[in-house]
Amino acid sequence: MWYLGVQIARYIDWCDDMQPRLPRWVGFAVFVLGSLALNVLIFVLPEPFGAILLILSIFTIVPAVLFFFRSHSRYWKRKDEQKHDALARTMNVKKMVKRGVRK
Repeated sequence: MWYLGVQIARYIDWCDDMQPRLPRWVGFAVFVLGSLALNVLIFVLPEPFGAILLILSIFTIVPAVLFFFRSHSRYWKRKDEQKHDALARTMNVKKMVKRGVRK
């Protein structure tokens, strides 16, 4: 059980480390294509194999994709907030320069 926890923590850390290197669309593509491919496989496979794949995917594939998507959305949300804050500071400085106010 300890080893499983270590592996999950390593995967989450890997997801957090990968996000600065990936463009924004990659996270959405992984989420959408992963869920589409899984749904197609579940419904195309014969009865026992589709059910087995569904049960296995609920406990393995789905959490991995959700961790990746959560990490991706957290990174880009933080990045957008930083850009917004920088823009707000720039606009404040421009207003103060326009009015001639100095600190």
